[in-house]
Amino acid sequence: MIVAADGEIARLPRSAVTGFTLDEGGLQSPFSLQLSDGTSWEFGLPKLYLRKAKELLDRLGVRPA
Repeated sequence: MIVAADGEIARLPRSAVTGFTLDEGGLQSPFSLQLSDGTSWEFGLPKLYLRKAKELLDRLGVRPA
């Protein structure tokens, strides 16, 4: 995975995100996005960004898988 200097990894349409899993705990929470093509992206989500990630998923209308 390559991360650009501005922190952006990739761009995709909102409709491509079909679900997610988030196991909260500790300083980094395992986080996975499920995509419409059957693939998934997995990250370690730092605790600092947990609230904003939840808000974004809610605005996108994405529900846990």
